[in-house]
Amino acid sequence: MRVNAVCPGGTGGKTWTVIDELGEEYLPEFEARFGKDMRHLPLPVPTDPMAIARTALFLASDEASYITGQHLSVDAGLGMLRYDVFHGPEPLDTREGKSQRQSELQAEFEAWLAAKKEER
Repeated sequence: MRVNAVCPGGTGGKTWTVIDELGEEYLPEFEARFGKDMRHLPLPVPTDPMAIARTALFLASDEASYITGQHLSVDAGLGMLRYDVFHGPEPLDTREGKSQRQSELQAEFEAWLAAKKEER
C-alpha cells in the first residue's frame, strides 16, 4: 500500500480565463507570451489545477510504484521562497515593485484577451 500527499498551491488564474473565454487552442500563445513572467512573480502565482490533477494521476499510476510516504508540493516552487531572503530581478526587489509588475502584466493580459476576442 502506498500513501502520498499532494500539497497544492492556490488555484485559478489566467489560464482558466483563457480556456473559458477563448478556448484551449489559445493556451500555447498565452503561455509563450505571459507564462514565464506570470510564473516568476513571487506574489501571488496561482497553480494550474491541471498540474495538481496530473500529479495525483501520476502518484496513482504504476509509474509511481516506488514512491510512498511523500508530501509533494505542486505550487510552482513558491513554497521554497523565503520572502525575507528572496530578492527577485530588478525591479521586483520590493513588494511595491512586484505589485507594479503584476499590475502591468494584468493590463497587458486584459488587452491581449480583448484583442483575441475581437479576432474571433
